[in-house]
Amino acid sequence: MAAWLEQGFGAIPMSMHYITNVEILALHGDSATVRAMFYNPMQLPGMAELSYCGGYYHHELTRTDDGWRSRSLREENVWFVNPPTG
Repeated sequence: MAAWLEQGFGAIPMSMHYITNVEILALHGDSATVRAMFYNPMQLPGMAELSYCGGYYHHELTRTDDGWRSRSLREENVWFVNPPTG
């Protein structure tokens, strides 16, 4: 997860990533399906004005001896204000 975040956000000069409203949709033994909302104001490379996006993270989690771990993550981007052009 840390490598994914570094790759995705490393080139962005400014970002304040909010993750809220975490909801457990299903829990079966050592597996869980979780949904969370995200809101991300950011300054994209080469753009003077801020951009904003929001949507949902869909997680499939597995319980291990060390706690819950992400098995898969899908981002559902619902809206984007001032997206990059080109």
